[in-house]
Amino acid sequence: MKIVAVIGNILLLAFTCMVLITDGPPQGGAYVAFALWSLLTLVVSSAVIGAQASGEGKPKPRPLAVPAMRAAAVLCNIVFFGFVAWALVDQYPHPREVGFLPYVLLLVLVPILNLVVLIQPRRSGHPAP
Repeated sequence: MKIVAVIGNILLLAFTCMVLITDGPPQGGAYVAFALWSLLTLVVSSAVIGAQASGEGKPKPRPLAVPAMRAAAVLCNIVFFGFVAWALVDQYPHPREVGFLPYVLLLVLVPILNLVVLIQPRRSGHPAP
């Protein structure tokens, strides 16, 4: 599931960058914050999940996979999901563009998947840090 989460983060990051390039920079302070927060969340989540996965089976986890980083990634994803819900309500009625539905599905599913991966306990023989 960790691989799927990282792939989802990469896809959403690429999709978000493509939207920012084609539509231009966001208008309004809240949407600028949403764009920056989404990019930050996707990069941090991928880094923490990757470090968490590479630290399994080893006696000591990598420094990035400490509980504080996992907690920060969880908080980033919760705030990101709140931003997504707010943006979906704020932009109603939604545009009838070709890539809108896949983009919204990624926006909704990726933070949920990240949260599931980050919150689930480790399954290695070593206790979680």
